[in-house]
Amino acid sequence: MTSNQLTYGGAAATLVILAVVLFLWWRDGKKMARLVPLTGHMAVGAMLAACTDGLFGWIGGLAASGTNTAGRVAAGGTGSLEGSVATAATRELTPGAAILVVIFVGIAVAALALAHKSKDWVKVLKSLLMIVAGASLAITAGGADWLDGNLYDWLNSLGQPIDNWLNGAS
Repeated sequence: MTSNQLTYGGAAATLVILAVVLFLWWRDGKKMARLVPLTGHMAVGAMLAACTDGLFGWIGGLAASGTNTAGRVAAGGTGSLEGSVATAATRELTPGAAILVVIFVGIAVAALALAHKSKDWVKVLKSLLMIVAGASLAITAGGADWLDGNLYDWLNSLGQPIDNWLNGAS
């Protein structure tokens, strides 16, 4: 997990991102088929926040610092949104789960590349914003608690057979 903290301004900016993306989905006809990829990108953002080091950890931390900056600018420098939201440490990912994170990030990058190639800039922007929202909310105490019992447990349980297979265990 990244060591960044989310400020109240960052949390407000993240909630604005979610509200805008959900409003656009609602306006486009409320089709679940269009919401699933967006929630998948949000999950990828949460996976990035679970990475403790390296490029993925840096990207996860960059998302939080970006939303903090957006919140600070939106509040006009009043200082009213500067306090930090409570954070919590997440469970560590197993090596097999880390492999799955790399796979899921690769799928997300491929989806973004396809949307970019088709010149669907709105889809690219919404997907990137959901990755940022997922990474930002994952470092809060509530987000980390929920993700520990759901997404991270799921990744670790799916990654364990991969780890066993790579290490020659039966």
